[in-house]
Amino acid sequence: MLAAALAALVLNDGDFGNIDTARRLQVSHSWWTGSPEVDASHAAGFGVYDAHGRLRAWYGMGQSLVLLPIDLVCSHIVRAAASRYRLDRAARTKFRVLLASLILASLTSAAAIAAALAALGALGLSPPEALAGALTLLFGTTFFHYMQNSQENNLLLALFLTSLWCALRWLDRRHPGWAIAAALASGFSLITRLPCLLDAAVIAAVVLLAARRASVRFFAVFAPSYLFFVVLDRWYQWERFGSVWTTYMGLQNLQRHSPGAPAAFPFGYPFWHGFWGALVSPPKSIFLYDPLLVASLLLLVWTWRDTSPLLKYYVISLACAVLVYASFYATYITFAGDAAWGDRFTATTVELLAMLSGPLAVRHWRQLPLASKVALVPLACLSFLEQILSTTLPVSTEIVQGASSAIVQRATNVALLLRGDTGNPAWRAVPMAWRNWNYLPFHLRENYASLMPAAFIVWGLLLTTTAAAVTMAVRSAVGPLPRQAPPAA
Repeated sequence: MLAAALAALVLNDGDFGNIDTARRLQVSHSWWTGSPEVDASHAAGFGVYDAHGRLRAWYGMGQSLVLLPIDLVCSHIVRAAASRYRLDRAARTKFRVLLASLILASLTSAAAIAAALAALGALGLSPPEALAGALTLLFGTTFFHYMQNSQENNLLLALFLTSLWCALRWLDRRHPGWAIAAALASGFSLITRLPCLLDAAVIAAVVLLAARRASVRFFAVFAPSYLFFVVLDRWYQWERFGSVWTTYMGLQNLQRHSPGAPAAFPFGYPFWHGFWGALVSPPKSIFLYDPLLVASLLLLVWTWRDTSPLLKYYVISLACAVLVYASFYATYITFAGDAAWGDRFTATTVELLAMLSGPLAVRHWRQLPLASKVALVPLACLSFLEQILSTTLPVSTEIVQGASSAIVQRATNVALLLRGDTGNPAWRAVPMAWRNWNYLPFHLRENYASLMPAAFIVWGLLLTTTAAAVTMAVRSAVGPLPRQAPPAA
């Protein structure tokens, strides 16, 4: 948990890394200040008008609810600082967003890793194996990218893993409180992103397959608790737009349907292009951006006979969820979420499968063929370097450049930065502010250069502390090495 929270601070770029979360923060801010829900700077091409002609944000309320207490705290801190240092309005807003992004990324990352440790343990993995899974998730999957690009993905991941852990605890103890807790976590996912109904279906499938007839007792408690969030989501839709049967996507089509756009806008992309695009296309393939997914699938095939039934149910349910998510978003105009490292809409389920490569490798390392060991180590290193690569520049850099492969183009861009060649023709379409390392200390050069030395000192301390936290966690899970027995007399 500590390593995840610190890593989120190290990777922070000074804001949320995307405009969507900034818009959700504005919604949170409007709830307690009375300010417009859609800021004037974001109004062009964004928002849906309600019955009173007010522009409303079209997202679910989940991430804004998480941001609400964060915004309250940050606003009071900024207000105190503004009175002392005479900050203007723009500086106050930047400072508030910076603090909110630091807190949000740290909390969601720590929560997701803690939930991963708990859920993996409940799936029957030993403490060293569960730790291997948590570290694989943290350092070897696109989880790293969403620590910096604060879309709702890591929040959804934390909620899913919490719901899974609670459901597994119910399987073990059959106490209704665990079913209610599982429903609360899954329900909060629903009001964050409506298609996360599928996440609840995965939890339900695991319980149904594991408990069979006894699962009726689980659903008798889970279903009413989950229904509360369905009602809450529909109330939020009615409060904003006066209908419980519509979705903000449908209203977006009615109000912002541009001439020549598909009739089902924002859907209408060719299905098979979007479906196979998520799976195998160079710009977005889940196997390219989460290469440890390949390792997980191969290890699962090789160890399937020795895999526990509970873990099998979990894997099968997740694999089906990946295909369903890819199918659901296949016709969306940006089938993979556009400004993201890989496919944003399947990322959560893909990460959950990819993180199993760590525990499986630890459990079966001695039985693995030499060729498999030789392949796994460089694949793990490659995946780690790829995730580091995902944080080095703003996520839209390669999209602006029109690159067919963001990974290859990102490696080229990083090589240019290392040479200090920011005037290369490859940067032609890229704003000057993006031709820099995408970490907070480097972003201070433009407006707050005097703070850079102190920022780099803090950044270095955070890096060191993160490495120390990981080392301590590994040592505590593995335990002390056994002492060699003294030779016989």
